[in-house]
Amino acid sequence: MASETIRAVIELRDVSKTFMEGSGTRLVLNQVNATLNQGEFIVLLGQSGSGKSTLLNLLSGIEKPTTGKVLINGLAVNEMSERNCTLFRRDRI
Repeated sequence: MASETIRAVIELRDVSKTFMEGSGTRLVLNQVNATLNQGEFIVLLGQSGSGKSTLLNLLSGIEKPTTGKVLINGLAVNEMSERNCTLFRRDRI
């Protein structure tokens, strides 16, 4: 039986996200590294305000990370133009 190549579908590389809050900033995601391979399933579980929706917004290109890289099927979503992100969401999500 030939070995199958495991392919990363989603990759987060040192992803951080901060938001302005009052006169300061709030760190929501701090240097997150994760890989989701084809065929795997995950669950996002956490308290309100823990960054679940922010993470999904980063994966879809709705928001950009403050630092780091978001890759979907090898494409750097955070480096796409707004138009290309819109087309990406329309065609692939």
